[in-house]
This record gives sequence, C-alpha cells and structure tokens, in this order.
Amino acid sequence: MVDCAITLRPATSSDEPFLLSLRRATMTAPHATSRTQAGKLSYAEGLCIRIHHMTPPDISAIQDWHAHVYFDAEHRDAAWALREQIEARFEGKLQMGRFHERPVGPHPLWSYQLAFEPSHFSEIVTWLTLNHGALDVFLHPNTGDGLRDHRDSAVWIGHSYTLKLEVFDR
Repeated sequence: MVDCAITLRPATSSDEPFLLSLRRATMTAPHATSRTQAGKLSYAEGLCIRIHHMTPPDISAIQDWHAHVYFDAEHRDAAWALREQIEARFEGKLQMGRFHERPVGPHPLWSYQLAFEPSHFSEIVTWLTLNHGALDVFLHPNTGDGLRDHRDSAVWIGHSYTLKLEVFDR
C-alpha cells in the first residue's frame, strides 16, 4: 500500500538528473532498508531522490558475449560433459575458457566461459537454453562497461545468483 505525493521535475538539460520528490510515503516493502512497525517503510517529509538520465548503449557497442556455465563439485561431471558437447557442436564459433573449480572474479560458483560474436548469439543461446540440464548459465554482453554488463544487462538460463560486483570498483 502506498500513501504518497510524488513530483517529478524533468531535467532542463541532458546533464541534469531528474528530481523526484516524495512528500510522504508509507509502503509495504519486503526488502526495505529502513523499517518501521509491521514491515512498513516510512520516508521522511521532503525526501528527494535523484534519478540520473541514462542513455542506453547502442547494440553496436556489444563487442562479444560471454556465457558462464556454473557448477559445483556434485555437478562437475555434468559440466564437463556439457562442455564437450558445446566444443563439438560450436567448433569455430566460440572460444572456450578454462574450467575453474573455484569461484573466479564476480562469479560465486565454479564456472567455465564461452566467448562468442553477436552473430552467433541466437544459435548458441537457443541451444544452451534447451540443453543446459541441471546447470545454470549466466550471459552478459561485453560493451566496455564491466559493471553495467554484469549487473544491468545480465541474462540467466536456469537459476540466478548474486554476483560479486565489488570486483568492478569504479
């Protein structure tokens, strides 16, 4: 339930953020950062939130794609078998990364990486979607902005996981 008055003032230039003013808001929020009684989140009078203008990158900014196949000790053999199928099926269409039996970079589980050109996205991702079995796959474009690519442009096949995004310190 929301009880609030909201004012949005548009930016006067492309460099200025939007200004969102909440006069009084009380809402039920399962992931509230500041709770009051009965799980309700209460905002103080006159709280202002700045929303920065974000221009989405053009799809031509995608240099290539990475798919990370996640696994653990229990699913190691299944991960290796899938890897062999991928190598045989997509020979010459992707570069296969190392088989990491430990978390690496922002990835919370063991994984291996597939790198491929945008022109092969449909074929590879369609096949992974239907053939990943019990394994989970994390996909992201590479545009030159690692944080945005991993956080805002992520695609998951199977279950999703919380990435260790602090590796992308700005």
